Amino acid sequence: MAQYTHRFRDARTPINRIPIGLWPKYQMPTVPGWSGRIWARTGCTFDELGTGTCLTGDCGGRLECDGMGATPPASLFEITLGTGDEKDFYDVSIVDGYNLPLIAAPRRVYGGCNAAGCVSNVNMGCPKELQVVGGDGGEEGGVIAC
Repeated sequence: MAQYTHRFRDARTPINRIPIGLWPKYQMPTVPGWSGRIWARTGCTFDELGTGTCLTGDCGGRLECDGMGATPPASLFEITLGTGDEKDFYDVSIVDGYNLPLIAAPRRVYGGCNAAGCVSNVNMGCPKELQVVGGDGGEEGGVIAC
């Protein structure tokens, strides 16, 4: 996946632009030097204590991954905010498998910064033995080898 740099200092909350009812549950800090990984998750149910599960991208039954990775398949957004005059870096990866189309883009275009992401359904070419099938028999995603 392509990696781009951008000053994200004014970025706050991820924006959902796909029509399947996914909404951001996390507001990213804009502190210089902060870095994070955010996985796309589907079929999540959590109680008031933050205990629950997700069909894809589950974090051990917890609402927040707190440093642990999500269970594949899970499309991934990574960001590192620079300090001082250093640039910010961001990318979208399917190293943990693919479960949803995911694009990261600056709210405003700066220099050569572009959108990074994967919008093609890579699962369509995924062999059956590498597909992750949901409880309803529908395909939920593909594992890393796809």
